[in-house]
Amino acid sequence: MLKRCPVCRGRRLDDNTCGRCGADLFPLLEIERDADIACARAITALADNNHLLAKRCALAALCKRKTPFRQTLAAFLETLPT
Repeated sequence: MLKRCPVCRGRRLDDNTCGRCGADLFPLLEIERDADIACARAITALADNNHLLAKRCALAALCKRKTPFRQTLAAFLETLPT
């Protein structure tokens, strides 16, 4: 979750614009949302035993935004057969 503005490091409230410098944060928030959706799809695919789709979704999520959870998920999925 984007907690600080990447331009001025000001705290982000629940707005799409930084309250301190006025930077438009909407594109970054969309990338985060897309990464969250891809991660959820990876988990759903894993639950459905669709390992190939799970790997692809996890990689997409990791490419959009790297987090320790997504790194662990992608590493785990790489150990599974396709």
